[in-house]
Amino acid sequence: MSPHHRERAICAWLWLVAAGAGVWAAQKPDPLGPSPVTVPQNDSMTGFIAGTVVDAATGKGVSGVVVQLGGMSARGGGRGGVVPAPVITDGQGRFYFSRLASGAFTFNAQKPGWTTISPAVTQRTTDLAVGERATDVRIQLVKLATLSGTVRDDGGDPVVGTTVIAFGRSLQSGRAVLAPASQAVTDDRGAYRITNLRPESYLVCACQRDVMPLDGTVLTTLASAPVPLLALANRAARLGADAATLDDGLRTFAPSLFPNNTSVVRAERVPLASGEERAGIDIVTPAVRAVRISGRVIGADGPVNAAAFSLASVGDGDDTTALWSIPPMVVQPDGRFDFANVPSGRYVLRVAWGPNVTSGPTGMALAFVGNRANASPNQGEFGPGAPRKVAVVPMVVGDRDITDLTVSLRDFPVISGRLKMAGDGPLPPASELTRMLMVASPTLVTPGSNNISAIGQMNADGTFRLPIAPGRYRLFVTQGPTAQSILSIDINGTDVLDQSVDITTDIGDVVVTGSTMLDGSVRGTVTGSGGTDGLTVLLFPADRRFWSDLGAASRRFRSAVASRAGAFTMAGLPDGEYLLVTVPDMQAADWLDPERLELWSRLATRITLAPGERKTVEVKR
Repeated sequence: MSPHHRERAICAWLWLVAAGAGVWAAQKPDPLGPSPVTVPQNDSMTGFIAGTVVDAATGKGVSGVVVQLGGMSARGGGRGGVVPAPVITDGQGRFYFSRLASGAFTFNAQKPGWTTISPAVTQRTTDLAVGERATDVRIQLVKLATLSGTVRDDGGDPVVGTTVIAFGRSLQSGRAVLAPASQAVTDDRGAYRITNLRPESYLVCACQRDVMPLDGTVLTTLASAPVPLLALANRAARLGADAATLDDGLRTFAPSLFPNNTSVVRAERVPLASGEERAGIDIVTPAVRAVRISGRVIGADGPVNAAAFSLASVGDGDDTTALWSIPPMVVQPDGRFDFANVPSGRYVLRVAWGPNVTSGPTGMALAFVGNRANASPNQGEFGPGAPRKVAVVPMVVGDRDITDLTVSLRDFPVISGRLKMAGDGPLPPASELTRMLMVASPTLVTPGSNNISAIGQMNADGTFRLPIAPGRYRLFVTQGPTAQSILSIDINGTDVLDQSVDITTDIGDVVVTGSTMLDGSVRGTVTGSGGTDGLTVLLFPADRRFWSDLGAASRRFRSAVASRAGAFTMAGLPDGEYLLVTVPDMQAADWLDPERLELWSRLATRITLAPGERKTVEVKR
């Protein structure tokens, strides 16, 4: 059978399946997927795309997947026409779209309990010429997994109302850290079930219980007789940190990781395969004395609000960020604060003060009785209520109360400087300068750090001033043509454009050097036998010193999915030596791991990019 007749046979077969079995359906676009795109229409709208959605683990077709066509960039033709409505895959995972104009198409496939291999894969394009029939589109999904178990105390009784969190592995500036993936709360049997987990290994932590220092029996009593609780709120309004008095015998539960320890280093990781339903992840959590932490914040220029406080639990591993946090019980406008029911462990207390709209007492005690005053947070990191002062206090909590703690606020450090042009050329016009933003983005998210970017507007004369919480940051400029061609950021004679900077005190005389030349780009094609299905193209610097500071040098790292024709584009690249390599989509999720970069560097194609160069390359499959 000739290729032409074979394609006609495929079209006829798919049409019969669609008409007889309802393979495709005109549905409203998924609100999470791409919207319909208006495209040119002409007499040659005879293009056709057919494909299959498969399980990446088994290669078998996945039925009932809603496939949305989008991302069109049509070539030529008249006006009018709409991308076809979504379709649903049949029992073997097949789908098709007909009456298409020429263009470059992307696909969004969705089904509950399934997800894409990586977000970048949805950018893969299928190029369609006028009247072309593409029948080999392949979309890979992975099935989400679940894990379940029970949480019991050291006496064997179920622990009710505990938040159980599954922590996955995430890369941060080339360093592995823990990141919460999903969570669930134990029921009256102490049972929990965590869903929507990608196939990987997890640390499972019974991490948080008893925000209020009251057990279920007490709460039930207060629900029928709320007068005592209202009295507690009134007492809190008058006495602040002296409102809550804890009995020395009051017990709570320390954060515990599967199976029965409080150490991140010694905890067992739970591996999950695609679609696995893993049961029996049972956790034993010991009962410990509930500790009170109270004290006073000094140095604020106005009322102190509970929203400024964060008491984060910290694990003992190098790859650990905050496991969980405790809100304050009561915070008074004059700075008095009280945390109740704190289990033993390592913590970081952070107070980020800014002007607040609330001047009365705040905290969990008042929120519990319906007083919403505690829900008046700082009004955005950079708005009128943005933090201006900060205090960070590491502490180890044992079995004794911590009282009379003094927390001293200090002003945010300020970095200031100016923009100059290469060769002492003239500055951009004021209209462009005032749109430019100086940005400090955290490269290492740690407990007690700011964890939010600081943004400052450039002045009409090219100067800037940026208050920023203490931490480790990447500095860069955004908005406008000049921002796309920054050559260096000089601090005391050191160029920190692609390096992390520790900011703990004021830094002045920062010199940002700009240029009128835009960054370079790489346009390429993947060649070799086997096609480009399921391939991602990676570009990273040949200079290994950037590998250990990925957060700061992020503009030198790129990933792109190759189109059906093998084409890819990477823009906004500074000059330098780079390595290009193709890898399976399944390996692209954690590709920034320095160990993987070292392995791939031996197989990579090396290229050199001059300032502003537009380079065309071929990369072998």
